[in-house]
Amino acid sequence: MIDVMLLKKPLDDLAATLGTGIVPGADPVAEFSRVSTTLQQVGDAGMSAVKQIEPAWQGIAAEAAANASRDITTATDVLAQDGQELSVNWLAALEAILRGVGDLALIGASFVAVLQNSKALLSNPIGQLVLLKEALDHLSRAIDVVIRLSTELSEASGNLDAIGSGMPALPGSGAGQSAMSAMSAFGPSMGSDGASVSLASDGGSSDFTGGTTVQLPDGSTTVAPTPEAAAAVRNALSQQGVPYVWGGTSPGSGFDCSGLTQWAYGESGVEIPRLAQEQSVGTPVAVDQAMAGDLVVWDGHVAMALGNGQMVEAGNPVSVSPIRTDNLGQAFYGVYRPTA
Repeated sequence: MIDVMLLKKPLDDLAATLGTGIVPGADPVAEFSRVSTTLQQVGDAGMSAVKQIEPAWQGIAAEAAANASRDITTATDVLAQDGQELSVNWLAALEAILRGVGDLALIGASFVAVLQNSKALLSNPIGQLVLLKEALDHLSRAIDVVIRLSTELSEASGNLDAIGSGMPALPGSGAGQSAMSAMSAFGPSMGSDGASVSLASDGGSSDFTGGTTVQLPDGSTTVAPTPEAAAAVRNALSQQGVPYVWGGTSPGSGFDCSGLTQWAYGESGVEIPRLAQEQSVGTPVAVDQAMAGDLVVWDGHVAMALGNGQMVEAGNPVSVSPIRTDNLGQAFYGVYRPTA
C-alpha cells in the first residue's frame, strides 16, 4: 500500500525551503528609503552651504573647499540613488518570492484535492498508478516554480552587483598615500615631509632637445617642450592681474585656477578638462624635469610651471609665484605635460 503522505512530502519540503519571504523585525524597504532620504538631505545641505559662502569667500582655499563639498555632494547623491536601487531590487526579489510561495500553495492545494480520493485510487493497481502520476505531475510543476524563482533572484542579484560601481572616491580618501606615492616618484628633489622644492633653473631635463623659448616677465628666458605649451604660457601670463572669480573662465574679467589653465591651453589649440584634479593629463614628469607649460596639479588646485623656479596661477589675482609642491595640505598629484 502506498503511503500518501510520502507522496505529498516533497511538495511540503519545497515550500518549507522557500520560506515566506517575510523578514522579521524592521522593514528593509523602509530603512533603505529612510537612509536615502537622509543622504539626499545631506547632499542638498552641502550644496546650499557652498552657494552661501561663494560670494564672501574666494581664492585657492575657497576653491579647494568648494571642490571638496561638490565631491561629497556627488558621493551622497550616488549613495542615495544606490539606496533607492537597493529598495527596488529588494521589492522585486520579495515579489518573486511571494509569487513563488503562492504558486506552491496552489500546487499543494491541488494535490490535496487529489488525495481526497486516494482511498478509491489505492483500491486497485491502475488507481495507484494514477495517484503516482498525479504526484509526479504536481512535483514537476513545483520544481518549475523553484527554477523560475531562482532565475528571477539571480537577475536581482546581478542588479545588486552593479550598485555602488559608480561610487566616486570621497575627497581626502587615500590622499595621504597618494601624496606619498607621488613624492616617492620624484626622487631626492622632494623631501619626505613634502616641503616645497624649486625646479631646475633651465626648466627642463638635460637630455631634452629642441623646444620653444619663452621670455618670462622678469626678462629671463625658459624653454617649453612644444609651440603649443609655449603659447599656453604666454596666454596665462597675459592674464596677470586679473582677479580670482569662482568658476571664472573669462580673460580680462576673472578666472579660477583650472579656468585659467584650461583657457590658456584652449587658446593654443589643446583641450584639457575643466576641473583642477582632472588636469593631470598627458605625460607625468619628475619635478626636476618640469618645463614651461607643464601643469602642477593638486587634488583641488592647479598651476602652470614657467621654469626658472616659477609658476603662474590664479590666486587673487592671477600672478607669478615660486614653484611649490605643497598647497594648503592638499594631496599633490604631480607634474604633467599635456602636449607630450
